[in-house]
Amino acid sequence: MMGHSHAVSGALLWVAIAPTSAAVLGREFTVAEAAAGSLVCAGSALLPDIDHPSASVARTFGPLTQGIAKVVSLLAGGHRQGTHTLLFCIGAGAATWAATTWASMTVVNVIMWFLIGLGMKGLRIGAKGGLMAMIVNGSVAAGIVYAINTWMQPNYTWLWAAVFIGCVAHLIGDSLTPEGVPWLSPITRRRFALPVIPHTDHFLETRILTPLMAIGVFALAWINYGENYASQLWEKVPFIG
Repeated sequence: MMGHSHAVSGALLWVAIAPTSAAVLGREFTVAEAAAGSLVCAGSALLPDIDHPSASVARTFGPLTQGIAKVVSLLAGGHRQGTHTLLFCIGAGAATWAATTWASMTVVNVIMWFLIGLGMKGLRIGAKGGLMAMIVNGSVAAGIVYAINTWMQPNYTWLWAAVFIGCVAHLIGDSLTPEGVPWLSPITRRRFALPVIPHTDHFLETRILTPLMAIGVFALAWINYGENYASQLWEKVPFIG
């Protein structure tokens, strides 16, 4: 699947599962966490493609992410290999949990900035292409993180769940193409696929599935959060609430 499709699927899976995730954590999400989680999950849905130097995730922050992608591609054995496994999803979630548990808020904020930047890239929010786009999008992502920390006082115990869910959303999406993904590697290298989409960038993906997922994001966001969360957001706007 294309990066945009992956990002939308991550946002969709988050708004679908977030209420359950909140229940597991023993509390309700604030509006800030619900909104930020959608962006983070959309960005995390691009993470497995860090094994591809030409993927959307590799182009997000220019030489920085492209350099990382080249190294990961070598370590993972190429595209749709090591980073397209359930083990990678678990590892990404566990690393994020460790960061939010033991690392400083600076580290957590950098993770948030990076993933929100990926989410903006995948969802096609902000400037497109070139150095100026990287500067603008990076600045906007930093502004979002600052606003969340300053005005909405989130509890980042949910961050690992958004990362894990986003990575799983990516694997599900790639499993809809004939090539499939090795979900259970290194236990088995067998690729699992349910080839609904004939190939990446097929019209079934870009013209039908992705628009339907986008509609689902807004529909589920309203169903799950509704007027209570809309009123929370209104109250949290600093110059109104």
